[in-house]
Amino acid sequence: MRHHFANRLSSSNLPFAMIVCGIFLCLPLRAQTDRSPSTIFRSGKPSVVLILGGNDSGNPTVQGSGFIVAQDRIVTNHHVVAGTSIALVVFSDGASSSVTGVVSDSSSKDLVILVAATGQRPSLPLGDELALQQGDAVYAIGAPEGLELTFTNGIVSGFRTLDDQFLIQSTAPIGHGSSGGPLFDRTGKVVGITSSMLSSTPGIYFSVGVGDLKRLLRTPLAVVMSFSDWAKDNPATAATGSPEHELTASAEVDRIQNLLTGKKFDEARIALQPLTKSDPDNPIVHRLNGELDVRTGDLEGALRELGIAVEKSPKDALARYFYAIALFESRKYQDALGQEEESNALMPTAGDRPLLALMYYAVRNYKRAETMARTVLDSDPQDETGLDVLIGIAYHGALTQQINWSQMSSQIASTHPDDFWVRIAAGLDSIRQNKVQDAVTALRAAEDNDFPDPVAYLSLESMYVSQLYVGEANDQIKAGLEAFPDDSALLNAGMYVSLLARDNTEAERRFQALQRISPDSGTTLFAACLYYYGIGQPAKGLPYCASTVKQFPQNHTAYSNYGWAALDADQFALAFQQFNEAYKLVSDKWNSLTDTQVVDLVWGFAIADYFSKDKKGCRELLASLRKDYPSALTITGLQQMPLLWSSRTLTRIETILGDIRP
Repeated sequence: MRHHFANRLSSSNLPFAMIVCGIFLCLPLRAQTDRSPSTIFRSGKPSVVLILGGNDSGNPTVQGSGFIVAQDRIVTNHHVVAGTSIALVVFSDGASSSVTGVVSDSSSKDLVILVAATGQRPSLPLGDELALQQGDAVYAIGAPEGLELTFTNGIVSGFRTLDDQFLIQSTAPIGHGSSGGPLFDRTGKVVGITSSMLSSTPGIYFSVGVGDLKRLLRTPLAVVMSFSDWAKDNPATAATGSPEHELTASAEVDRIQNLLTGKKFDEARIALQPLTKSDPDNPIVHRLNGELDVRTGDLEGALRELGIAVEKSPKDALARYFYAIALFESRKYQDALGQEEESNALMPTAGDRPLLALMYYAVRNYKRAETMARTVLDSDPQDETGLDVLIGIAYHGALTQQINWSQMSSQIASTHPDDFWVRIAAGLDSIRQNKVQDAVTALRAAEDNDFPDPVAYLSLESMYVSQLYVGEANDQIKAGLEAFPDDSALLNAGMYVSLLARDNTEAERRFQALQRISPDSGTTLFAACLYYYGIGQPAKGLPYCASTVKQFPQNHTAYSNYGWAALDADQFALAFQQFNEAYKLVSDKWNSLTDTQVVDLVWGFAIADYFSKDKKGCRELLASLRKDYPSALTITGLQQMPLLWSSRTLTRIETILGDIRP
């Protein structure tokens, strides 16, 4: 996608299990003074451990981090040791101790408290995550990829509540092997339990609030369970597995993700083949294959793979993100928006905002699109997606603050010369100057853009209709409907073009599609009034015409259409009334009307006068046409104007022209 889909790629992202840990003992209060980062690391390091797990053969299969919460008690994530047969904790001084038992466990909270000899090493003090504020400094200690304990720092960037868990979003990096480690506040107290399982986007990392840890410790197991017995009851599952659980698989997933991010798609495809063959039902494999398909333009494959990934792992934010892109590229805008909203709820990032603004725009929710676009531009005033969305809303007259869309597009032309709205403005300007080929070039270029608005197709269709190139206009409608099959404006314009071409079958198909998509919209009311007039059923259209002028009391075309339908229904007084309302709206700008608009109104009044027995008034109107628009006094001349004339209207005009000589 050219339109700034946020780059939230990461090395891997398994199902988003919730990660919490806990302690048993209340710790003595400590001074609430800030401590230097080096002091926090130096005092916390002896209490943080590397956890290694193995299978029945003693081969290592898992690694993670943990920390001491009491004498012989170590907290880590449930997913770190689930599926192992044995486990070992390694202290920062190089000593190690076997895990012999489990005293408290919750797979739903992804928390386990292990029994292992800790000697005289200190436990870590617990703080209060609710005292944190955005912007506060935080620090993490863990053993990424089994390395010596690593110290990272960042700030609190947000808070989330998911499945009743309080999550701390921070910028302190959390690598594979660090799940279960402590997140410290600036006083050196533990406020969260880190998790690479929840952290699948670079720069965005999550930790579970320490409050869940405290609550779990109030309900320990009645009897300490041996680790071997616990391990038999807790095999690895899709819910507990993580990128850390199989070191080889994790490294391979990392490598594939890096290949995708680096656009080395052929290498990524080759690397994915053995994973797909060995673990075909793994949602991460489906997500990686789907991401590859999105990046290489295979939308059918992307929709299939990512649909499976989301079904199997509904909390995988990246799967939903790429699924949203695939749906958006497939023009399934409502479905795409639903997936992106879910992705953003699971993992909110600033990078989601341009995409959300674009998707709200695509489904014509201009209010939310404007709000999101303004948020985007507050952070980056030059963001092209945010600017395009605002310009588009202004073009459609739905912006809360009146802004001239063409002026906005000219302002960004220097920095974004190939922008969608820059192309649209150039095309419309060329139409006004009657530079047809320049208009076609600019608007065709806009059609090749992926911005979700059919205005380029509609502008070319309108230009061709004005020149009575009905075939070319219909080609534009067909191309537009291929790109935007459910767009009401295209269906409405397409219905009109079909009526001009006297193709009532296609007009009916497009009108019915419009009714199905937006049955109660103003566009459908407008279309119904014109449609029933065009196919010779004016009486059926009159209720729609009446509703149209009620909904659009300042639109002179609505009154004019109502007048023509009333004429064909032999309701001449009603017709005269509607034409008169139309004239009132344009009388002060009569000289600025197009020839088509003038002829439309004058002939409407003339027919109403004639069949109301006012031939004098009719003659005067025809005399004005002879003076200014002589071609409008012949059937051939009228048919060369981009106006829809019903068969009955043309018959009546022939009658009038045969009876009255202006």
